[in-house]
Amino acid sequence: KGRVRQVITIMRDITDLKKTEEVLKEMVERYSKVIELAQEGICIDDENEITVFVNDAFAKNLGYKKEELTGKSIFDLVDEKGRKILNQQIKDRKKGKSSRYEITVYRKDGEPRILLISATPLIVDGKYKGSISVNLDITERKRMEETIKMEREQLLSIFEGIDEPIYVADPKTYEILYVNKALKELFGSKDIIGKKCYKIFQNLDKPCDFCTNDKILGNNFGKTYAGEWQNLANKRWYRCIDKGIKWPDGREVRFEIAIDITERKKAEEKMKRLLEREMEFKLRTSHYFFNPICIAKGFLELAKEEDGIDKIEKALKAIDRIEKVVKNIITKGEIKE
Repeated sequence: KGRVRQVITIMRDITDLKKTEEVLKEMVERYSKVIELAQEGICIDDENEITVFVNDAFAKNLGYKKEELTGKSIFDLVDEKGRKILNQQIKDRKKGKSSRYEITVYRKDGEPRILLISATPLIVDGKYKGSISVNLDITERKRMEETIKMEREQLLSIFEGIDEPIYVADPKTYEILYVNKALKELFGSKDIIGKKCYKIFQNLDKPCDFCTNDKILGNNFGKTYAGEWQNLANKRWYRCIDKGIKWPDGREVRFEIAIDITERKKAEEKMKRLLEREMEFKLRTSHYFFNPICIAKGFLELAKEEDGIDKIEKALKAIDRIEKVVKNIITKGEIKE
């Protein structure tokens, strides 16, 4: 009683584990200075996705101490969506594939951070033994991109609500980047994005001679230029207002709004013709008035030396009155003395 009759011994071959630990230890020791000085977060996980090493940058970015992350699983730092991403990435690592991907991780205080991860598998003797990753925090960049995207959508929403045609083009390639609803309706279902502006809008094979890119870009960037042109394709007149603006990808691009002034031009042309006809009428009228008046005055001047001086003077005064009326019609368009 109380004697040990049998001993069961359980043995586990940890050769591979020790080898993996040695490889990881050697890697960290060899590149420790580079790893610790790196501004990017660096993380090494074993084949079970347990963190065996992180540098200061990685720990600091997530609000942890280095020892708090060692022995922790990366899965503890992500949400359900992140776990799905990691599962797929781990499958790729085990196949020997490297990749770059984005994932949201959560700091110790719960704040979400977006990381751009470049991960590479660690292969020892042909076997997957974990991975090493370089982690770049792109949270602020993503927020800025989202802000720019939102501002762009707001801007384009405003453009869409304007009844006049608007387009944006790359001034270097002349490719159309955007057209609003009003301009789309002019071209029906025709897809014009990516096409040359001079070909689509003017039916030309080269940039327009009257192109205003030099007036709104370069040293003139931000300035507005306006002018009136007749479209060679549809023969309508437009008052075009051009300006260089920044596109979301950082490019300086050409913005133009074209206000259709065809009816105004027609009205101006009609008014011009009416004024020409009026002037012609006045000239013809003056000719018919002044010519006989001049003749009459000439004879009356001769008659002044004879009898009837009083009547002749009255006739001359009457003619002077007619003359004044005609002058007023011609110069002022008024029928009065």
